[in-house]
Amino acid sequence: YQRRVHGEMNTDQVSEEVMIQEAENATEEDDQYRYARYHFGPDFFKTKTIGTSLTFSVGSQPIKDLRMIERHYFKDRLLASYDFTFPFCIPNTCNSWENIYSVPELQEDIKQEMINSPWETEADTFFFVGNKLIIHLKSQYNYSESEDDE
Repeated sequence: YQRRVHGEMNTDQVSEEVMIQEAENATEEDDQYRYARYHFGPDFFKTKTIGTSLTFSVGSQPIKDLRMIERHYFKDRLLASYDFTFPFCIPNTCNSWENIYSVPELQEDIKQEMINSPWETEADTFFFVGNKLIIHLKSQYNYSESEDDE
C-alpha cells in the first residue's frame, strides 16, 4: 500500500494525497495499523461523489480477491460502509485501484456538528486477501475551515 488520493469525481480537483511507504524490515505488528489524517474543509459537504485511487505493489505471489471494507463514523454513529473487491493481482506488479464513493446524505445539524468537531469523524479501512486481514488503516477527518483545529 503506497498511495491514496481523494478527489471530487465531477472535477479534476484533488482534495488530499497521502503517501505511505513500506518499511523494508516492518514486522506484522508494524503493519497492523496505519494512520492518516485528511482535512477537507466545510465545502466537502457540497460533494456528491468522491473517488479514491490506491497504488500498491504485489510481491512474488499472485493475490486473489483483494478486498477493501471501509466504515466511516462520526463519534459513535456509522455514516457509511463500503465494500470493494479487486479480483486478481499479478505478481511483481504495481497496481492502481480506483473506487468511487457516493457521499451519504446528512442532515444539516449533523454536518454542522462535524464541522465543529474536527478530527472526530473517523474511518476504519480493512484490506483482506481471502479471509486474512493484511492491513488496517485508521483515518481521521477534519471538515472545519482550519487544518490545525484540535
